[in-house]
Amino acid sequence: MAASIELYVYVLIPKQSFAFNLNARETYERLRDAPSDTAVHERLLVWLAECTDVNEAGIAILSRIYLAATICLMLQLASWAIAFLGTVY
Repeated sequence: MAASIELYVYVLIPKQSFAFNLNARETYERLRDAPSDTAVHERLLVWLAECTDVNEAGIAILSRIYLAATICLMLQLASWAIAFLGTVY
């Protein structure tokens, strides 16, 4: 049980390694010279795609940790069920 809780908490703790921020001033300065709304949308999509690429490996690791935590929790619940059945019969 402790292992699953620790793994779940690790997944939920904010990480500094993830990259996603749009500074309002920087965004405005970069986009004010855009010729059209379409160009603004394209630039934003490129920035979001870059953030996704940077974060993808970290999210994959957290997904595996989450899966391990879920397996630990299921094993704990199964052992509790077996122990409970042993006291009932």
